[in-house]
Amino acid sequence: MIGALRAHPLLAALLLLAAALRLFVFSLSEPHNAYDDHLEAIAWYATHGARPAADACWQCYQPPAYYAVASGVLRLAAAATGDNPTAWKIVQLLSVLFSLAALALCARILALAGSRRPGPRLCALAVLVFLPREVYTSVFISNDGMLVLAVTASVWLYLEAVARDVPSRGWLAALLAAVAWSAWTKQHGLIVALLPAALLAQEWGRLGDRRPVWLGVLALGLAIAAGDPIYKLVTTGHPLISNQHYFDWPSVQRPGSVAATSFLDFRLLSLFAEPRLSPATIDSFWTQLFAKLWFDYDPKFLVDTPGTRALAAGWYGVGLILTCVWAAGCVVAWRRWRGSRALVLLWVQLAFLAVPLLQSLRFPYYSSMKATFFLPAISVAALLLSFGFERFWSRRSLRVLAVAACATTALLFAWECVLMREQIRDAMLASLRGGKLWPFPPGWGTR
Repeated sequence: MIGALRAHPLLAALLLLAAALRLFVFSLSEPHNAYDDHLEAIAWYATHGARPAADACWQCYQPPAYYAVASGVLRLAAAATGDNPTAWKIVQLLSVLFSLAALALCARILALAGSRRPGPRLCALAVLVFLPREVYTSVFISNDGMLVLAVTASVWLYLEAVARDVPSRGWLAALLAAVAWSAWTKQHGLIVALLPAALLAQEWGRLGDRRPVWLGVLALGLAIAAGDPIYKLVTTGHPLISNQHYFDWPSVQRPGSVAATSFLDFRLLSLFAEPRLSPATIDSFWTQLFAKLWFDYDPKFLVDTPGTRALAAGWYGVGLILTCVWAAGCVVAWRRWRGSRALVLLWVQLAFLAVPLLQSLRFPYYSSMKATFFLPAISVAALLLSFGFERFWSRRSLRVLAVAACATTALLFAWECVLMREQIRDAMLASLRGGKLWPFPPGWGTR
């Protein structure tokens, strides 16, 4: 990776810019400014040194990997600094580090399996660097950032393994460890179990007398990865448990039923007219996913001003173009990957995209329609974007348009940073009035 950075100064510049951008937003946002209250679960682990019951708090049903790490950091930071607010800020920094590590791995993944041209690969990485949802997630105290890194590590290990003529059991074991990390970070992290299963299937004909050993390693690794879902099934009776099995406050949210939810339309014009969470778009599944991916739609950083509305219009316009590039990349990937070892990555991308759909069918509320659910497959999305950009690269005019779209994302987020600096205090006050600026847990609060 270091050699690649030296060889490609633009790649190094992009990653440095990603770090500066995320640290800037991190400096503005408080640790308790997030969509869900993960602080309570972290404090439970830090106080009790054990896993809570699934119904002990809003996020206590989640797998333990992130909370075990975050609670350890909280305890060490509080002991070292003697100051709980500083300790929580250090816990918040974990998400920034997860994001930057994932972006660095995405650069390697693009080199392994992305476009054959460096330009489209750089454009794809630039989209990730400035993607609003990825930046927002990188400054929240939540398990989402760790899941993005764990899934990205799984994709990277899979591609490194298949790049070798005959991958060793060590590569399979490392991949299975990353899969277990993903599954023990968040339930839908188990999706990447597709990767080691595909690796074994692809190598089966060449394994010969090593097949029993490989099968044993795969079975053991998948059993460990599935351990947390099995544990929760046994202890709670729910195969895919949710906090909404125990807490019913989201039941007052719209749309409120599958019948009242629209899964077949996309209301782009409504977003331009009202770019924030509103009755015009709250029941449209695809509109919500798009809006939450490209803007602070369910506001945490910005308030409603003419400047914010203009920024939203810019993001939605560029977002539409880049979504079309991604869709074009899906077509290219299907044609290029058919019959190859990489085809499983397309299924991984589609499986993560299906997560918010399934969750919205189970719990048809706007809070289920989360772009964050498919964010873990960001590395595969980068590959698809690079293929999409490649389609435009042979014609100069289209190449200029592709580069301009990526440059616009940088300009838009620079503008967003200016607005954030002016507005974030008002945005957090609005969250506080709405009950979504989470209190610091007793014993770990401010003092």
